[in-house]
Amino acid sequence: MSKPTIGLVGVGNIGSGLASNVIDRNFSLWVRDIRPDQLEPLVRRGAIVADDTATLARECDIILVSLPAPEISRDVVLGPDGLVANARVGLTIVEMSTLNPEIVQEFAAVAKKMGVGFLDCPIMGGKVGADSGTLQATVGGDANVLEKCRPVLETFCSNIVHVGGVGAGQYVKLINNLMDVDAMFLCLDALFLAARAREETGLDLARFYSVLEQGTAASWVWTTYVGNLMRNQPIAARVEVLWKDAKLIADLEREKGAPHQSFQRTLGVASYYMSLGLGKSDFVDLVRRIGKDAGLDMFIHEEESSPDRSQGLSVSVGASEKATH
Repeated sequence: MSKPTIGLVGVGNIGSGLASNVIDRNFSLWVRDIRPDQLEPLVRRGAIVADDTATLARECDIILVSLPAPEISRDVVLGPDGLVANARVGLTIVEMSTLNPEIVQEFAAVAKKMGVGFLDCPIMGGKVGADSGTLQATVGGDANVLEKCRPVLETFCSNIVHVGGVGAGQYVKLINNLMDVDAMFLCLDALFLAARAREETGLDLARFYSVLEQGTAASWVWTTYVGNLMRNQPIAARVEVLWKDAKLIADLEREKGAPHQSFQRTLGVASYYMSLGLGKSDFVDLVRRIGKDAGLDMFIHEEESSPDRSQGLSVSVGASEKATH
């Protein structure tokens, strides 16, 4: 049996890794992105550029969608020049963007009327996971459609979990991000207080990090990210992406009548940093900004990082990417 022809809309931070892994497994790949420079490395490896989304829909059997915002996904999937309106017979759309459950349910309903298959398939593992092929996919939709797409998903996912009907995948992703994004902002509070304690009491920040890594407050976010942040190193998590997720989560809490709607505070903090023009910045820039505004040194000193003082400070520069984007 011949392999299906694959399409990819969105060759960005995540999509570039998806594309590379699909090509590595010898699938024919068509790509579409509004930024030509993103496509050039893939073209050199054999990918074909679609001049528009309609062409992609006519040429491919399975199309992966990895885009940064709900309104962009809506236009690509349901627009007059989009995937559903121009689909070839037997096309399946795999929506991998982080959206809300209602949007993907709408996409699926329209696609079904047009005879187009659809999977709700957000992914976790970030750029590192996309590049290394170790993403996790939480899939909502028909199990038979998933099996059709599984060989493609396996090119960049090490774990593929069918969690229910369309929308269920987005629920799992957003719940994960609710905990993840909130933890990131709580870590900023922790870093501020620890830096203030060093100023007032001589607290060793490297030892502070190690104590919390082994304590009851330990978490994936702390272990994976905070050591890099405390060393003034980027973690490849952009503020605008966390802000976008924060809006989706806050809306979901409100719409579903969450008893406490606890994420509103986090959304407010994220919105504040966006208002400062930090959207394109790495999260470490927030640490720099907080320190500057407070007149506070937020980073580990060289002498604190020495082996005899840190007692096992283990996070290294370039630690694994975020599991949400």
